[in-house]
Amino acid sequence: MNAGVTAESVERFLHHFEEVALKEDFGLLEGMIDEAAYFRFNDGDHVGRAAVRAAFEKTWRGDPTVRKARFRIVHEHLSRFPERAA
Repeated sequence: MNAGVTAESVERFLHHFEEVALKEDFGLLEGMIDEAAYFRFNDGDHVGRAAVRAAFEKTWRGDPTVRKARFRIVHEHLSRFPERAA
């Protein structure tokens, strides 16, 4: 992990992201999502900011092909991976 990134800072970011997403305005999220982001929604996987935007907006519109459930970010735990031995 980057020296400035801690498990606590990631938790804070995820909670902030969740709060912002509840406003259903992708413009508020855009700067928080990398161009090559990977998101999994209940209708499939979406890669890249444009695909992620389309998935969020489809969900927020209440598209009947997407079950709009309570939004939640779920993760088991954050791990630090050991450096690869040469």
